[in-house]
Amino acid sequence: MPCCSRGGCSLYYEFYIDQFFLEQVITQGLLLLLASKSVGKRLSLRRLGAGSMIGAGTMTLFLCLGSLTLAFVSSLMTGSAVLAGKNWREIPRDLAVLLFMTCCFGGVLEAAVELTGVPAAAGGCAAFLLLRGTWKKLMERRICQSREAEVKITWEKKNLTVKGIVDTGNSLQEPLGGSPVSILDQEAAGELLPDEWETRRGFYLIPYRSIGRKKGWMRAFRADEMQVVTAEGTVSIRGPILAISGNELSGDGRYRIILHPQHAGAEQG
Repeated sequence: MPCCSRGGCSLYYEFYIDQFFLEQVITQGLLLLLASKSVGKRLSLRRLGAGSMIGAGTMTLFLCLGSLTLAFVSSLMTGSAVLAGKNWREIPRDLAVLLFMTCCFGGVLEAAVELTGVPAAAGGCAAFLLLRGTWKKLMERRICQSREAEVKITWEKKNLTVKGIVDTGNSLQEPLGGSPVSILDQEAAGELLPDEWETRRGFYLIPYRSIGRKKGWMRAFRADEMQVVTAEGTVSIRGPILAISGNELSGDGRYRIILHPQHAGAEQG
């Protein structure tokens, strides 16, 4: 296939249609996976395979006809149609996401091939893993930030403000009354509670289960009040029950209280 012609000297390069088509099937499939994860959709294997084959086929066809622009546009349109499915109104959004992913993917793929000399298919897989890992970290960070809270705890006119996180999987309850229970780390509890606090107002025993230990008990106390400030607003709870954990609540010590979901968004009696 001719590449260019200058001064009567023509340059040629070899173009293997079957190899290009196979590489495009892999690339189209990886791009559709990335885009579907980004828009929160789950593609069936049949739909993913069909979209990859059609996208690779149209790109190969238009490229052989000498139109790189049409090849690129047809690939994007096919991919966005696969993502949107029957909901055609979502095509503009899916097209924008797919275009963004394609640009990112192309840049990482080119860098991988140029720096390491690996085949395009292997570079595509490396680009997919890198972008997928980056996206996952960003989503985890975003979710974590949306669950963060500033918590002010009051016990006998003494206040303690700590940073916490809302744990939707926290289902701890006081066994007799069924009240929700949040978990405060031991160091923070020591800053708030005086010595021998158990003898002054009593305490609760909260049963729990954790990995590596079938079951155990945590001491807990009833605070006078707790104010929870999240991205969604401020919640004040009177008489919340807080269990005291002997372990760090986060590996980096960033969070000192794990909030029960009801303590972050439900009015308590």
